[in-house]
Amino acid sequence: MANADFREQLLECLGGAWPDPGPLNPTVSETTQADGFRIEKLTYEAEPGDHIPALLLILDGITAATAAPGICVWHQHAGQWHLGKTEPAGLAGNPMHHTGAALAKQGYVVLCPNALGFEEREQGNSQKGRNLERFLFLKYVVEGQCMAWKNSHVNVYHKKTHHFECCSLNICC
Repeated sequence: MANADFREQLLECLGGAWPDPGPLNPTVSETTQADGFRIEKLTYEAEPGDHIPALLLILDGITAATAAPGICVWHQHAGQWHLGKTEPAGLAGNPMHHTGAALAKQGYVVLCPNALGFEEREQGNSQKGRNLERFLFLKYVVEGQCMAWKNSHVNVYHKKTHHFECCSLNICC
């Protein structure tokens, strides 16, 4: 199967073409110091009204005038709904999964977002944990989309301009 055919079939299975990126409207609510890097607690919008809580880890000494590589690190699943972005950021959970903190110490600017149904993204729902995940899965299937679509955008933080750029995976590299 040709790559173009596979891509078209995959997009169809995921609910259609990727949406055009919109304004992410990032807001930083708190900045704390960790061992060798700072942590900016923020939210951004993947789509209008869909506020995603995240932690941005920035090596000490990196400023808006300093170029630094960026990476997104998603948390594990494992049915641990109380753990999300805080685990890769090194604030909770198993130290083996503190990959975002380790990468920040190596000079990467690391974005650790919460997936649907984890930490703050579980709050405000009548369902919790596994039941919420099943509900969200069915909600997106009925809408002709899927949860993978909601978690497959790469959000790039530009230190020079202090804003995010949202682009679809494998499209903007």
